Amino acid sequence: MLALFQGKLLEIISDYNSRKMINKYKTRLIECLKI
Repeated sequence: MLALFQGKLLEIISDYNSRKMINKYKTRLIECLKI
């Protein structure tokens, strides 16, 4: 049960991190397009 919870938590954290990275790249891409 605990292992399942930890796995779910890791999944959420990695999903959050990847979304953060995508947003970072998106803003960088928009800045590049503005120039």
